[in-house]
Amino acid sequence: MRFYLVLGILILVSFVLQLLWVQYLPIFGIGPQILLVVIIYFALNYGPIIGEIYGFISGLFLDIFSISVFGTQCFIFTIIGYINGMMSNRVDEKNIRVQCILSLLETYFQIGIVYLFSKIFLSDSIISYKDIIIAPIYTSVLAPGIFRIMDLIILRIKKWFGKTNQI
Repeated sequence: MRFYLVLGILILVSFVLQLLWVQYLPIFGIGPQILLVVIIYFALNYGPIIGEIYGFISGLFLDIFSISVFGTQCFIFTIIGYINGMMSNRVDEKNIRVQCILSLLETYFQIGIVYLFSKIFLSDSIISYKDIIIAPIYTSVLAPGIFRIMDLIILRIKKWFGKTNQI
């Protein structure tokens, strides 16, 4: 039960951090997809169910504050959480190249699905060339740092709860 409480808190912190990053540290008006990287982290470390739950809730928060078709981010992040969770025993989540490549590919996947949904349900696309070029690179460059920070947070939480096998 504590794990889900911590998961909820980390969702909120990641969401607020992503919004603040876009506001104060953008590159050409584009920020990294911090929630996406955290979804990848949880899915690779805890499996497809946790990845799906984290992805759905994170996507819901983004959909509420997004101008894209409602439900798009929930759909994308749930799929990303599930796929990464299924790869959890097949890839080395500690490898920096794996972190960067997964972040890069899944940011492109997110952009592609948002583009597709906006073309189908809206009159024009909400994706710009800056989104296609800058966001994936920015996200993949920051991914190893986010993974390391998440490792430290989870280690601190395990020590705080005193039970390393519950998380």
